[in-house]
Amino acid sequence: MSLPRRTTTLTRLTGETKVQISLSLDGGVLPAYEPCEHFPQTSPEEATRIVPVPEAAHATQFTPTQQITINTGVGFLDHLLHALAKHAGWSLAVRCKGDLFIDDHHTAEDTFLALGTAFKQALGARLSLVRFARGDAPLDEALSWAVIDISSRPYSVINLGLKREKIGALSTEMIPHALESFAQAAGVTLHVGCVYGNNDHHRAESAFKAVAVATRAACRRRGEGEVGGGGERHRALLLITLLLFSCLAATKSSHEQTLPVGQLSASQIEDKLQECPLVQELNAHKLASNPETTSFTSKLFTILFPGSPAVNAILATLYISGPPNFLLALCPPDIDPSSLSIMVAFAVGGLLGDTLFHLLPEIFLGEDSPENVRFVLVEPNRNILLGLAILVGFMTFVAMDKGLRIATGGVGGHDHSHCHTHAAEESVAVSSSSTTSNKENVRELKKRKLGSNKIEANNSDFSEVDKKEVSPSTKLGGYLNLIADFTHNITDGLAVSSSFYASPTIGATTTFAVFFHEIPHEVGDFALLIQSGFSKRKAMGAQFATAIGAFLGTFIGIAVQEFGGKGEAGDFSDAGAMAAQTGFLGTSLEMKDLLLPFTAGTFLYVGTVAVIPELLETGKNKGEELRKTAKQFISMAAGAGIMLW
Repeated sequence: MSLPRRTTTLTRLTGETKVQISLSLDGGVLPAYEPCEHFPQTSPEEATRIVPVPEAAHATQFTPTQQITINTGVGFLDHLLHALAKHAGWSLAVRCKGDLFIDDHHTAEDTFLALGTAFKQALGARLSLVRFARGDAPLDEALSWAVIDISSRPYSVINLGLKREKIGALSTEMIPHALESFAQAAGVTLHVGCVYGNNDHHRAESAFKAVAVATRAACRRRGEGEVGGGGERHRALLLITLLLFSCLAATKSSHEQTLPVGQLSASQIEDKLQECPLVQELNAHKLASNPETTSFTSKLFTILFPGSPAVNAILATLYISGPPNFLLALCPPDIDPSSLSIMVAFAVGGLLGDTLFHLLPEIFLGEDSPENVRFVLVEPNRNILLGLAILVGFMTFVAMDKGLRIATGGVGGHDHSHCHTHAAEESVAVSSSSTTSNKENVRELKKRKLGSNKIEANNSDFSEVDKKEVSPSTKLGGYLNLIADFTHNITDGLAVSSSFYASPTIGATTTFAVFFHEIPHEVGDFALLIQSGFSKRKAMGAQFATAIGAFLGTFIGIAVQEFGGKGEAGDFSDAGAMAAQTGFLGTSLEMKDLLLPFTAGTFLYVGTVAVIPELLETGKNKGEELRKTAKQFISMAAGAGIMLW
């Protein structure tokens, strides 16, 4: 006699999400979704059966024995649900409309609360179930286990050891929380753990497959007269399960203990420290005294930078290269870059604030964890190498600036603030011993020339500056400035890419600082090119061409970060453990670890040597200069203060 199929449909509506589920624990054809105004029907077939949609093609499987279609709007969440349903033997349809414009929290949580409720409804009476079961699932290098008790005692312990912040668009913190939500709503006791694995994708997927295997076994119905939960068979099965888990844990522990202390990787040392009772008490105190909150800036950063470090770095390069260059269309050809001193001061504050508040602490101490206290392991030569990388970055820009000054005959360099009030732009040499009357003559000459330029610009924004008024040295200076600008943009790209690989927060603040530095930087370059004989159209085109340098630097930084390391976090292999001893001078530092200090050195040069001298320039009107200085200090403080927000 065939047993009835265990099916159900469910609709869960909240202020944040709308979730619909159709579930059959025994596979086969699914019942249609319940009618819902939030999910209008697109075809008559939807009233009688589940119809696959193109949006869920990545998580859809329709066979005679199993129907699966998942569409939550979060790709990796769909992937995990598909794996769970497939290996549990379920037919499952899920569709969700959530507030993904905020984050993925409500979508993941409510989807699994709805799934747990549907599971409980479809299961019905639990007296004839196997009830207890264990599942183990490997996936390449990862191995996970799950033990389930289909009781009415909701409880869960989930330990997956995920290291990354996101997998695709799904926050890794939501993966264990999703399983906890399912256990709570389904009324089951669920224990899940990942024994080992290097790749977080594999760790998470193998865990869901283990849950599927355990759930499928526990949901099997017994023959007539058998009652789940008792008997020698169950006790023997539970004993074997516990013994197997103990053996696996002992195997992992013995493998780690066989490694000499000096060969442990940084992640292994961190994991062992977290096992200390005192550290666990400190973690509990930290969570209790610093509850996690989501600020406006973190939400904004999540919207602007939703992907992996590589994707976020490319997006950031678009943000810092596009808008500042498009603003040049609004600039008159005769703009005086010195009028941007307030913006320059704001940019200086942002650059120095990002360097002092974020980059340097990250370089020497690492990123803070919201959940755990962290310890810094002091290595003999590590800080020396990091300081040396900062100095190399600083001296690289010194060499660039000095080289440009030599190439232009000693007249001003590519100073990044781009005041461009050099006398050479007017082909007038003024010695340090010039009298006041000589200086006034030079100033009057500049006024006459500037007025002439304004008249010419009013006739046509795209007209050429009179070729006869542009000296060869000035024209050469314009081309050399483009080369220097291209090189500078490469370092901007390196800074952005290395900061995103350090942490999303460091990447976002660095992008912000570079963006506000680029605005006066681009305007200054634009003015210099106009003075060098470029038309407005050609000057804008040249600035867009130099933006290629930023993308080049970003791609170089991504390549170094992706391929420049010998071991990954969480690598428990012998090769991964040895990585700590194969870096520079016997430290754990690799090439990719030196990019961030290098860019910090370049930021220090740009924010101090290259820009501060412009802010120190003063005129004869003391009152006006005092007001201007006050505005500059306020702007600098505002730029630095935003880095603390």
